[in-house]
Amino acid sequence: IGPHTLVVLVSYSGETAETLACFQEAHARGAQMIAVSTGGRLGEMAHAHDFPHVAVPAGIQPRAAFGYLASAVLVVCEQLGVLGDQTGDLVEVDELLREQAARCGRAVATADNPAKATAVSLEGMLPVVWGQTGPLAVAAARWKTQLNENAKVPAYASVFPELDHNEIVGIGPGAPPADRLAIVGLRPTNEDPRLTRRVAATLTAAREAGARVIEASVHGASPIGQLAVAAQLGDLASTYLAVLRGVDPTPVEAIARLKADVS
Repeated sequence: IGPHTLVVLVSYSGETAETLACFQEAHARGAQMIAVSTGGRLGEMAHAHDFPHVAVPAGIQPRAAFGYLASAVLVVCEQLGVLGDQTGDLVEVDELLREQAARCGRAVATADNPAKATAVSLEGMLPVVWGQTGPLAVAAARWKTQLNENAKVPAYASVFPELDHNEIVGIGPGAPPADRLAIVGLRPTNEDPRLTRRVAATLTAAREAGARVIEASVHGASPIGQLAVAAQLGDLASTYLAVLRGVDPTPVEAIARLKADVS
């Protein structure tokens, strides 16, 4: 990182310690920067040093601002010429999310509702989300953190093909029983043919080991479309799981306590 580097710093609150530390380090190295936040110290620092600051709407949980934050970064990259015109992809995202939200609404029965059905399958289990290299790797990480924060359950995420070089050994001969695992396989409708046989074989091995396997079909022609669809499904499933568990998906009291303990 140096004078010829552009650093994009994203923190919903503008108070994330790691992001502020990155700002200071990047500034010390003479990098160019763009900040995205609702304000906070990140916004103040950007304005003080004459760096662009993109403000996003305040007043919601940071994890609920995913769309605002991602869109802001996309638009910034488009305007800088790093990415091409994003209009078509964002229109696709809007259409895909509206369609999926309708399929997963509160009034839709579980049998016809992918998010509710997934929540039912995850209840009482240890969720493990398997994505694939590319946007679904990001989506798998998003699922994990949404299950943590919304449903208040431990969860884990891994990515194909890397997980076939390590994690699969923990689900098979000589491994502890897998009957408490619920594995969510995020599978794009345009899955890379080089991965299809590998993913299918791995999911079959997990089933044979006793794990509960849920295959989630992810639509979308563009990478951002796939990411948005997969992330929304995880958001909804984790919220329905919170309802099944009788917990409020909104507060994150453990994080607040930890911040108080280390402050």
